[in-house]
Amino acid sequence: EKAEAAVLFRELCEAHECLADEPTRREYDQMPAAKEMIIRRDIPLDDLESAYRRAQPPPRRAAPIYHEVEVHLLDLHTGCVRSVHHPRRSAAGAPTEIELRMHLAPGCPSGAEFCFRAAGDAFSSGAAGAEFSSCGAGEARGGEAAGDVVCVIREAAHPELVRQGDELVHVAKTEAKPQELLVLLTVPRLDGPPLVRIAHTLAARLIPGCDQDQLRIPGHGMAISANLPNRVLGAAPTGALAEAVMSPADTGGEGPARGRGDLVILFGASACRPLQ
Repeated sequence: EKAEAAVLFRELCEAHECLADEPTRREYDQMPAAKEMIIRRDIPLDDLESAYRRAQPPPRRAAPIYHEVEVHLLDLHTGCVRSVHHPRRSAAGAPTEIELRMHLAPGCPSGAEFCFRAAGDAFSSGAAGAEFSSCGAGEARGGEAAGDVVCVIREAAHPELVRQGDELVHVAKTEAKPQELLVLLTVPRLDGPPLVRIAHTLAARLIPGCDQDQLRIPGHGMAISANLPNRVLGAAPTGALAEAVMSPADTGGEGPARGRGDLVILFGASACRPLQ
């Protein structure tokens, strides 16, 4: 009993010395793993150093780098693969290049982000590259982990069509004359020859103040983008390649949304007068 009391008294003295000193107490508060080990008498106190290292917060990450990737409407509609060749430094500080390959699903939304974790400069605090005094975004300084590289999808301008969600909108140059109830419209399509449609001008004639009419053609818009994520996380780089695949979110077994939005044609009817 005297031996156990001596051990307990020694532990209490060590605890008092630790908690009475402010810097030591702050370190102790950041060591949840170490506190668990102190409670367990079967673990040697020598293991507290490794527990302390495990309890430390992860190293800061360098600021991310952003690339804008311009994609045509047709490629966003059908789905495609795009690559960005990103220059970086290896762990030895040598300049190299990594290919960031993105698999876009049909209907990929404009503004979608493909995030490649730790695809920035790979050197660590002990590498030669860490000796540089100035580092750009994504480059790891001493004590920092390599930053992410984010590729942002941007919709390239189309000469005749504008995307609005899953719909495509075309503004026709045709204007109805005052005596015309019907107009003949040539309708451009994203993935086929133009269509010829006949539209009426009743809205502009029956609604005071309306100077524009529209024709809606179902099933000729963009591929449905429902359940597609706005942010995609890529896999860890393998050599000089990193890939990210966009896939629909889990919808409880319902599967990805299919189909297409509508094609909306706006045509001027400013010359039409409302019927009296």
